[in-house]
Amino acid sequence: MLNLHQIQLFITIVKEGSFSAAAKLLHMSQPAVSAQLKKLEETLGVQLLNRQGRQLMLTPAGFLVYEHGKEILEKAKQLLQELNVYSQKCEEQILLGASTLVADFPLPCALYVFKEKYPQYCVKVRRERAAEIVKLLADGELELALLEGATTYPGWTNYACGQDELLVAVPAEHPLAGTAQVTAQDLLRAVFLTGERNSGLRSAIDYYLQQLGLSVEALPKTLELNSIAAIKSALEAGMGISILPRSVMRREIRTKTVKALPLEGLNMPLYFYLLTKEQTKLTPGVKLLLNFLSDPAQRVFC
Repeated sequence: MLNLHQIQLFITIVKEGSFSAAAKLLHMSQPAVSAQLKKLEETLGVQLLNRQGRQLMLTPAGFLVYEHGKEILEKAKQLLQELNVYSQKCEEQILLGASTLVADFPLPCALYVFKEKYPQYCVKVRRERAAEIVKLLADGELELALLEGATTYPGWTNYACGQDELLVAVPAEHPLAGTAQVTAQDLLRAVFLTGERNSGLRSAIDYYLQQLGLSVEALPKTLELNSIAAIKSALEAGMGISILPRSVMRREIRTKTVKALPLEGLNMPLYFYLLTKEQTKLTPGVKLLLNFLSDPAQRVFC
């Protein structure tokens, strides 16, 4: 039977890039981390990691476990959040929708601070692609949505909620890593790693590429992956280049496994927007969360 602790440990090893760094983060000894990984491999009957010099590399089976493992942990986290409604006294449950990018990267820290400040409110987060979140908001299944985009979302009340910067992500060993910027011709020649259609990030990238007379669909060599984490793993494996928010690449930039470069002739801000239905009466909890996330002095994005 799968052990969630072992899956979390494996994912931490991959994210941190070494057993020693994972052990430090998890407050465990390095031998204990190695032993738990070995038990997970024995349970699954496959090898998850290969060591190449000082670098750890995912095996094909390891890549599969890494991707599905994150989904399993997210579902477990979602279950615990939903059960909290029954184990805690909540004055109000707030139904917040967030795109996969927002839910995985900037939002968790903000919700932690909100919960510390307002423990009487329980926020239930629905994590989906941007197009699905908009549909759920329209159907009344959500009260508030937090999405990324290059422009506002028409037909909704939009509240500005901070911004990031889109940059071209290039593996450290890629020939483009030695350049100061990436050109449109470079995009046409390289393998371009992209997220799924109908995501806020994909739409924002298309918005900016259109200013160069391009689109993701028009790039001759594209590889569509189903998550930001999958794109980052493919980048680190040297499979191609991509366009990602700077905040998503912090660890990779710091460890110099990925270089973030501007796209020639373009500034590409990525905005975060809170959406509500127009002329909708908001509950006290939704108003409080909206004001909190809209205020840069209060919110703390990861």
